[in-house]
Amino acid sequence: MLPRLRDLYRPFESLVLLRIPAQGRGGFDFYFNGQVTNRSDSFFEHRAAIHRVVALYRQATDASERVLWLQADDDQAHFNGAALTFRFSDELSQATFDRWIESTFTRRGRFRLAGRRFPISPTRVQVAAIDRHLWQPLQMEFSTRGIVALLPRGTCGNTVHRLATNIQRFLDPGVKVWLGGADYTTVIKSSISETA
Repeated sequence: MLPRLRDLYRPFESLVLLRIPAQGRGGFDFYFNGQVTNRSDSFFEHRAAIHRVVALYRQATDASERVLWLQADDDQAHFNGAALTFRFSDELSQATFDRWIESTFTRRGRFRLAGRRFPISPTRVQVAAIDRHLWQPLQMEFSTRGIVALLPRGTCGNTVHRLATNIQRFLDPGVKVWLGGADYTTVIKSSISETA
């Protein structure tokens, strides 16, 4: 049912809460921001559900890192890695883009990014950014059509998931995400099927 609802109303692309049913009554609520609530009668079942979700998340994060990490190959004169690309479903208006850039790089910005901005044009800004959640560097380019980010080796793949979730939640529920040339949802699904 959810894919049909997403076609009708784009905000359904951004899930805020997922409830995993328990064996008995209730279930386990997993929120988009990482909060987990036990609504069942069993602490042990709740703990097992958290372990399953963490294992899936770890697998998805490792898959993202394998694709994206940029590193120089010492033996040869080339780089390994790929760009993280977000393409908006509709181009942002100039006013929305300007507000978004200003609000993103404030102390209380929802994306938890800091950095030095280098405007290229009214619709494009390059940023030497820091992910304030993990204090790791990344290079980013923001435009009215999307974002391109480069993650150096060692940057946690959690940055990818957080950016995707925050963009879906606060900017564009229909955003498309690519890890290099691979569709993000395909990479996630294949990493999850390896774990299952």
